[in-house]
Amino acid sequence: MTTIKSTTNPIEIATIATTADSSKKVRGMLGLSLHGWENAMVVSLIIAGFFALIAGAATWAVVRLQRTEIAESKIEFEKYKLDIAKGISEANARAKEAELKLLELKSQQEPRIIDGDKFRGAVKDGPKGKVELLYVKEDAESYQLALQIFWHLANAGWDCDTEKPIPPRTDDSPYPDKPLTFSVLGRDTGISLVVGDHDQLKPGTAYATLLNAFRLTPGQVETGLDDRLSSGTIRIVVAPKPLTANTAPPDTMDTRGMVLKR
Repeated sequence: MTTIKSTTNPIEIATIATTADSSKKVRGMLGLSLHGWENAMVVSLIIAGFFALIAGAATWAVVRLQRTEIAESKIEFEKYKLDIAKGISEANARAKEAELKLLELKSQQEPRIIDGDKFRGAVKDGPKGKVELLYVKEDAESYQLALQIFWHLANAGWDCDTEKPIPPRTDDSPYPDKPLTFSVLGRDTGISLVVGDHDQLKPGTAYATLLNAFRLTPGQVETGLDDRLSSGTIRIVVAPKPLTANTAPPDTMDTRGMVLKR
């Protein structure tokens, strides 16, 4: 029987065994094997990808919200500009209206002046008549206008009574609840021509001459009818300067716009 003897040194065998054991121990780190670390790396990549996805979604959301906010800001800014423009336009309109009202107020405060040349030229050569001249006592401007009318009519050859204030009401005065001018069938503002009958309202009469003259200057005149007046007499009633449209006595307007005594 043949015996094979090992030529390997026992010490070398022990060393090889120790080295093998050490190699096996090196494959593990921090309690994880190579496969464990590989699995951990895969998991970490998945987690990183998930967070990257979240970051991408967040970035998209931020960009989208920023664009939406910018678009809304543009809309609000355009609306703001329109509101500002509208406000400026309304302010300009109010300023213009205030300016017109101021001019109107200044015009209303200015006294009425009769253009003597125009007035006398209109009444000098036409039919003439008897004139009764009344004015509102409490209004100084009406008195000054009545003085002008008297002077121009007298110088044009008319039979014109001196200006007098409207007399107090009597028991038979019409419209006791209205301004005093209504008691003599005049308007509450402006100049009124009052006659005693319809025949005096015809063209070619003294009334027509005065009507034309007052339409020329100062440019306003109304008509009334009072059967208490003697035939051929024309009553001129001078009331305060009109601020608004004249008011006729109630229920007395015929189709021609004349004020009639009830």
